[in-house]
Amino acid sequence: MKSDVKIKKNVSRPQSGTKADNNIPTASQKIRTNEISRGNAPAGEPHPGELARIRPGRIAAYARVSTQKQESNETINSQIAIIKTFLEDNGHKIADEHIYIDEGFSGSVMARPGLDKLRDGVAMQRYDKVLVYDYRYKTWAINDDSITAFGYYEQQTGVTWASTNLTWAEADFTWGSGTIQPEFRQIVAGNQQGFIFKIESTISSNESVLQITNISAGVGNLVTIDTIEHNLATDDFIKISNCQGVTGVNGNIYKVTSLALGQIQITEASFAGTYTGGGTMARVSQIDILTKRYNPYIKTGKNVSIDSVDFAVQKTTDGEITVDYYPSSSNTSMVEGGIVSGAILGTNILETSAYALVPLEASQDLLWHRVYFGAEGDSIQLRLYLDEAQMTDPAISESGFTLEGFILNMSTTGRVM
Repeated sequence: MKSDVKIKKNVSRPQSGTKADNNIPTASQKIRTNEISRGNAPAGEPHPGELARIRPGRIAAYARVSTQKQESNETINSQIAIIKTFLEDNGHKIADEHIYIDEGFSGSVMARPGLDKLRDGVAMQRYDKVLVYDYRYKTWAINDDSITAFGYYEQQTGVTWASTNLTWAEADFTWGSGTIQPEFRQIVAGNQQGFIFKIESTISSNESVLQITNISAGVGNLVTIDTIEHNLATDDFIKISNCQGVTGVNGNIYKVTSLALGQIQITEASFAGTYTGGGTMARVSQIDILTKRYNPYIKTGKNVSIDSVDFAVQKTTDGEITVDYYPSSSNTSMVEGGIVSGAILGTNILETSAYALVPLEASQDLLWHRVYFGAEGDSIQLRLYLDEAQMTDPAISESGFTLEGFILNMSTTGRVM
């Protein structure tokens, strides 16, 4: 299962009563992959938020339209053109033979010719990345889990109050939910190592379905892991579980270095023992969201200044996310620059847990939290992501992240030069 990122509705409201550009990439469903969103941003230099996830590799693309309305609004050819432009902006090219299409097929149908060929290519290790373009919201998603095939099964029995030990408070599903109804189609997935597992939307972490063949100490604090036919790249993150005979690694999240085929390496000073089997790994998906570039005053030829953003987020116990910003189409991090120069005040961390000094938040499901900025330019772009320290803290990286909306507190400044 994927890291649970959910974006319900983004709202842009400038100050001074000026109408904002509300053409914001949104999604009404759970986005269970890492997402990079360019929105309507003009093409230009690769953005660090994009380069962080579009690393060199064997890339495939998939495009689909179903109804006549979709075909009239966004054709297969236009989707492919946008995908090619995006990849070229990030230093990649893709041949037509690596682009898979399905025209006239519903998304609810799992058996599609183009998708079947793509799955075959992944199973044969032709690809290690799949880029998906959302024609409705003009957003991008990169699938990074260890999945090579999807299917479904119809569960034969349902759940009733008489057949479950759950209390009303413990039941995290609606009573009319299809997940508890008999003969409901449950989605299952399989990977290159033969694991089969159910896709469960209520779980905000990936399944531990990469087998550890061997794990042993290396030079210094380095630990080498043998794992057959893995799909991990350098700088990916994993969580290790169930290792028998060794100590120091179970339950921890690590940034990996990919070595020869079938081997990866991590750093762990407290590793000890002799591995006797049982170990598995889960990929830990890194949230990395890049918004469009905002300037509600551009039609009047004015620059924009931003002093803060109010984020509406679903409450978590320990969650947080890093927020960065880029003025005037720049790819220079204002937060990193402020830390280096000492100019930054406060923190750029958006906490999704309740504030201790705001007692009412403990009983709220939706929290409004403000993050302060200080920049002006011809546009402002936001990036929300988990940094390495946040990724390696299970309490944070497994919290899930649900963004209900945000308000940009902006004002107009001088004329655009």
